[in-house]
Amino acid sequence: MRILWPIVWVGCGGPTTTGDAPADHTGTPPTFTLSGDLVVTDDANMAYEPEWQLAASNVRANTEIYLSWDTKTQDAWGAPRAADSFDELVLWEVSGSRAQTLDALAADDLEPLLAGTWRTSVAGETSARLSDLGFDAATDLNEDAGTSWLLALVDVDGGRTDVRDGMFMIPMASELGIQISFPLTTNHYTWTMRFGNDELRTDEGKDRYTIDWSALTVDSYGKAFDAARVDEVFVGRFDDVAEADDLGAELLVLSDVASGWWTVSPTGTSAVLSDARDAAGGSFPGFEADTSWLVGGRCTTCTGPAPMWLTVVEVRRP
Repeated sequence: MRILWPIVWVGCGGPTTTGDAPADHTGTPPTFTLSGDLVVTDDANMAYEPEWQLAASNVRANTEIYLSWDTKTQDAWGAPRAADSFDELVLWEVSGSRAQTLDALAADDLEPLLAGTWRTSVAGETSARLSDLGFDAATDLNEDAGTSWLLALVDVDGGRTDVRDGMFMIPMASELGIQISFPLTTNHYTWTMRFGNDELRTDEGKDRYTIDWSALTVDSYGKAFDAARVDEVFVGRFDDVAEADDLGAELLVLSDVASGWWTVSPTGTSAVLSDARDAAGGSFPGFEADTSWLVGGRCTTCTGPAPMWLTVVEVRRP
């Protein structure tokens, strides 16, 4: 939990006065209001630091491979689950080492390294063959030190591929094995996060609120910010925490623990929060003091589970 300094204002153009008159002869200062136009900076954005650890198995190159995960009782996130509860099996051909692949997967930056993708539904199943994915192992599963073959058990979350477990295949001409099993407990996904050093500040009761993130240079994963990836902006209200930055442990389930949740599509690098709607179609009623607020932007089709940016909004009663 951070100490909040009330003399620091973050907003569009900083604080503005409500009138042009100077302080009167009694020495009463002018009344200040905070803008409803919020601006996200790098200092206000969270930092998300994930790590993947996945096992690898040697297999015979250029032949059909048989896969199974029938012994799994939990996924790499440590969540208990039935072995037949995964939605899809995905095979990625990656132009890079296994270490590079894991780093890119963790940073939600795997796509630039992909040379091929194959996938199939495995709902209700605990085994598959590479050919079930439409992959021609006899032709394409070559021994190549510059290529990594990543198998992933995933859930489908709207348009997002939610990687829940995985392992690498290492094709070798000298290898005899054609059967591999996903390990039971050696795979791991872990993450830490920290909120930004700054908060955005505004006053309650305004007719219109907007947010602009054009000043961002890095995303929450620490890589160069790609504004085109943000396709949803959300506002979360949290009545059950003293301060919004107490919600770090709930980062990946914010919508589930929120007292109110509204989303809106962005226009370029900004959005009109007043146009946000909840799941029932209700309008965002505006910010109120004496509760906790988070605003963020996410990519609903990306592999990474965390928002691309997330910031605390402190709301004052003027």
